[in-house]
Amino acid sequence: MLICPNCKSEFEDGVSICSDCGTALVKQPEEEKDDISDKWNWLKDFGNITAKRALTILFYLGLAPLFISSILFRSFLGIVYFIFGVLIWKIICELLIIVFRCFETYVEKNKRE
Repeated sequence: MLICPNCKSEFEDGVSICSDCGTALVKQPEEEKDDISDKWNWLKDFGNITAKRALTILFYLGLAPLFISSILFRSFLGIVYFIFGVLIWKIICELLIIVFRCFETYVEKNKRE
């Protein structure tokens, strides 16, 4: 398993550059894989996470209101509402990832110049 030293994203073997930030990947040490505290590191460096990770968190947080509102229907309609809500929310989050990656690329390009 390879990991980005900059944004800590994990990648399968065969990839050499992080698709989120463009940093060269390194081999992840075995002892760090199961460290529970690593799963909560995003809280302490929340301002430094990538757009993809931030929107992934936003996506999962957005599922809670969809689930709660679908429970209010208490029927087959609630299940349909939840499924379509998740699909629409996923599309919105994916579009936001594209927009923010373009913005990150623009900012990084202008930093170098």
